[in-house]
Amino acid sequence: MRVVAVLVVLVVLVVSGALVSLVWLACPDGEALTSCRLPGESPTVCWGQRQWGPNGGSRYLASVPESLCGAEIGRGMRSTVYEWGPDSVIKVPLADTPDAWADFEFRYASAVVGSGVRVPAQGGVVVHNGRRCTVAERIVAPSMIDALIDEPGRGEEFGRLLAEIQISLCSVVPSIELPRQIDRLSVRIRAAAHRYGAVFDDALDVLAAAEAPTLVLCHGDLHPRNVLLAAEGPVLIDWFDACRGLPIAEAARSVLLLEQLGSAALSPSLGRVDREAFLVVSAVYRESIVKALDLDEDALRTWIVVQRIARMAEGLELDPLATIDRDALRLS
Repeated sequence: MRVVAVLVVLVVLVVSGALVSLVWLACPDGEALTSCRLPGESPTVCWGQRQWGPNGGSRYLASVPESLCGAEIGRGMRSTVYEWGPDSVIKVPLADTPDAWADFEFRYASAVVGSGVRVPAQGGVVVHNGRRCTVAERIVAPSMIDALIDEPGRGEEFGRLLAEIQISLCSVVPSIELPRQIDRLSVRIRAAAHRYGAVFDDALDVLAAAEAPTLVLCHGDLHPRNVLLAAEGPVLIDWFDACRGLPIAEAARSVLLLEQLGSAALSPSLGRVDREAFLVVSAVYRESIVKALDLDEDALRTWIVVQRIARMAEGLELDPLATIDRDALRLS
C-alpha cells in the first residue's frame, strides 16, 4: 500500500571532504531517499547536483557545506547570491533579513513555475551558516541593469521591454498560493505608520475603495535588476513580493522603483549606470505602460504615493515623510 509519509532522517554524507547533515526531507510514497516526488510530479532527485524536477522541483531542508558555495554573483538590499555547484545559485539573507523570508520566497516563486512565465526552476530551502537560504537554477545571462551599463544607448529598448514584460504578466491567472496585493500593502502601510509615528489613513482609504474584479499576477519588484536577458527570452528573478493584484498598483510600484533606483543617494551601488540612460528607461517604461493598459495618470499618481508609503516600511527612504504628496491621495 502506498502511504504518504514524512521521513525524519539524519544522514551523514561526505561531499568534497565536508560533512553534510540532511535534517529534514518530505518524501511521498515511501520511495528511496534520492528519488522522491510531490503529488502530480514525476520522480526527481532530492539531493545532488540538480535539485529540481519538471514542475519546480523537490522541497528539502538540508545543511549546506561551505565547499558547495562558490563566487558571489550579486548583492541586493536583503541578500547575497552565490554560485552553488555547477548549475545552481544560493541566495543567502543578510543578518537583518528575517529567517522566514526564504520560505516565503521559495513558496511564491514555486507558485509561478509552470504558469508560462520564464522563471528559474526552484530547488528548495537549505540551511547555510545557520541561515535559511533558497536554492534555484542558475541562469547564465546578464541582468538588464548590467546590459544598460555596458550599452547605455539601449535605454529606450529596455524601457519598452520592461513594460512588455509587465503587460504579459497581466494575462496570467495567478496562483491562489500568492497573497493579495491589497493585503500586502495594508500591512506595510500600517507598519510604516508605526515606524514613523505618522497617520496614513488616507492611503488605507485608497485600498478600501479599490475595485478588483480580476486580479492578475504581479511580480511586486519588477525593475532592471530583476530581469535577466537570457538568449531564449527575459527571465524574472526575486519573487518574494509576488502577489495577486491590480495592474495599476503594480505599474505604480515599478514607476516608483525606477525613480528610486535612479537616485544616486538611494542606490549608490548603481554608480556605474549612466544616469541619463536610466532616466530614458524610466520615462519610456511609464509612457508605454500607461498607453498599453490605458491607465489614468491621476489614478497612477495616487497609487505611486500609496506604494511610496508602503515602501517606507522597508526603511529605505532618506527623508520619507518629505516625499509624500498628500494631495495625490485625495479620493474623487
